[in-house]
Amino acid sequence: MPDPQVPANIAAQSRQATPPGAGPAATPDHSLAHGRTGEVVRIDGYSVFVDTGTYSPALVRALMGGAYEARERRVINAMLRPGDRVLGAGTAMGVVAMTIAGIVGAENLVTYDANPAIMADARRNFAANGLSAIASHAGVLRNRSRWQAGEPSVEFFIAQDFWSSRLDATRQSPGITGSVTVPVVCLEDVIAKHGISVLVCDIEGGEVDLFNGADLRGIRLIVMETHYGITGRKAADTMLRNLLAAGFDLHLGQSGAQVVVLDPGVTTARRGRPAIARHATPAVAALAAHR
Repeated sequence: MPDPQVPANIAAQSRQATPPGAGPAATPDHSLAHGRTGEVVRIDGYSVFVDTGTYSPALVRALMGGAYEARERRVINAMLRPGDRVLGAGTAMGVVAMTIAGIVGAENLVTYDANPAIMADARRNFAANGLSAIASHAGVLRNRSRWQAGEPSVEFFIAQDFWSSRLDATRQSPGITGSVTVPVVCLEDVIAKHGISVLVCDIEGGEVDLFNGADLRGIRLIVMETHYGITGRKAADTMLRNLLAAGFDLHLGQSGAQVVVLDPGVTTARRGRPAIARHATPAVAALAAHR
């Protein structure tokens, strides 16, 4: 649920930064701070609080300059359509989520993030922009082939750069500032419960485990940022071969700069769409490479 303590004047104050549709601009506005230090910028017409006291310099620069997830936002504006029901894996401070909600409606978006602190920032941004209907949850998504009903929660390790937060760390790992225990949620259950048709995924390398073995029948579009530097190229390529073998096509017109866009394309019309491959065998990889 959105933070009920967000002041009622936030939306009016933060929308004064620049007119809707204008480029990023910053204004000091400490009424949004809740004890934090920062400024409000406008990205895609939405007000975003930039916590200059907590966010890393690289993240602050990206937000202040409007470059934050620019390719993902461009693809979303090009590929999403009214009527889509979207699952966002990786909410961060909610910038991409608000772009999605502007197209499909806040009530048609469900998001998950494993970092409760950054999720709290997202909820404040949602409330400030009249988007409290976005269903935002703290939790780790796993597909059914990897999800265990007896694993209700998992320890997640937090870094100052939120994109360095991850499951496969320890409290002594470089850059880790702490850890939290968060729920584990079955991907396919969320898809079925909310009638999801589009997946937007940016989970800093977790995409390999999330998609390998997932049953994605009914999904018409996947927008994901891949992370070669974290997963390695081999693991990322294996994931993509699995998705291609499952009936998705790579949308070359929209993919680039590690953002991958997949849809059924001409494949569905040509031969129908099978369930997703559970594992990438050499035969599956060869099939995907020569479709």
